[in-house]
Amino acid sequence: MSRRIFLKGTAEADLDRHFLFIAQDSVETAIRFHDAAQRAFDRLAGLPEIGARRTFSDPRLAAIRMWSISEFPNHLIYYAPVADGIVVLRVLHARQDVDRVFEAR
Repeated sequence: MSRRIFLKGTAEADLDRHFLFIAQDSVETAIRFHDAAQRAFDRLAGLPEIGARRTFSDPRLAAIRMWSISEFPNHLIYYAPVADGIVVLRVLHARQDVDRVFEAR
């Protein structure tokens, strides 16, 4: 059975924002970022439990896991495993205040 990747609109916006920021210096690097993110999504869909569980004070966020994009380790994927794959919630830079991002929902 093929595993699916569901990208929330917030994750798509994050990817676009990171792509555009990186592309200001190098379009080639921005394309590598996009490709590396897709490879990470594919890996997570196949092995959804490999990411580190992320702890938040809100119990509704208990299923969220985190995984870095291998070639861009400061870019972190926040996702939740689901029955047939993963839901990518956000793709954030490591310097972003993750607690504030998620708990402001």
